[in-house]
Amino acid sequence: MFGDISEMYFSHAIDKLMRSVVYARIPHCHYM
Repeated sequence: MFGDISEMYFSHAIDKLMRSVVYARIPHCHYM
């Protein structure tokens, strides 16, 4: 179960990173 939790957290971190990158590259588009 710990592996699943860490995987979910890692995926969430990657998702936040990708969103911040997209937001930085395309500031006029707001992605939720």
